[in-house]
Amino acid sequence: MVSIRAAQDQDGISRPVPEGVADLYQRVWDEVIDSVPDGVDEQWPAVVDGVDKMVISGPWGAALSITPRLDDTGALTGAAWRGQRADASAIIGHGSPPAAVSAAADWASCLDRTPAITGVELAARRAATGATQADLARILDVGQSVISQWESGRRAPRDPDGVLAAIEALEALANDLRDQAVDDGTTTGVVPVWDAPEAYRAARPDEVERGASPAMRRMAAARAWHDLRNQGSYARIIPGHTTDETREKA
Repeated sequence: MVSIRAAQDQDGISRPVPEGVADLYQRVWDEVIDSVPDGVDEQWPAVVDGVDKMVISGPWGAALSITPRLDDTGALTGAAWRGQRADASAIIGHGSPPAAVSAAADWASCLDRTPAITGVELAARRAATGATQADLARILDVGQSVISQWESGRRAPRDPDGVLAAIEALEALANDLRDQAVDDGTTTGVVPVWDAPEAYRAARPDEVERGASPAMRRMAAARAWHDLRNQGSYARIIPGHTTDETREKA
């Protein structure tokens, strides 16, 4: 890469790049190249220069954008950076030009890592447990929209290892729910499911305390039905007691 003096802006219009910005881009790129670990595929990193921001990409969806900050005279005063490391963790911040260069070096130094879990994997594995995005959001104490952004790749988690641990815990819980549903079907011939969270909590508080939801219980019931059928048994999936019915039986 060489210093550029003109580039297309986000509207596709060619404009001159302020000298300070071009110098920042060059310093960032030089630091990135110096920080890439040995063994990273030679196609990475790749770079796009621009007037408004510089975007660098790497393996496993890794990307880093450097957005210069200018004062009223057009002089460079700092930069903001945002992106995702190769291990799928988020990198975000703002500060002085040297801080931006340092952030780029940190990003590049991780290019030999692999993601703890990708957005596609997160969505697939979550769905396989029967958990909704809202269920996972409650466990991780984030908004449902954050889960949606992680799964679509529009945003990266700051702690992908923590997200992976949450998914693994959900998978273990889903297996336990299936085993319990098989036991229900074997001993009673029916597997109850619930639509309302409050009714489910009243009937199976231990499952709910572990993070289970009505959606997960329904998935477990379906898996149990197939397991029992394969064993030559048969059980009906039925609506569980409502909250009022549970109280009457108590």
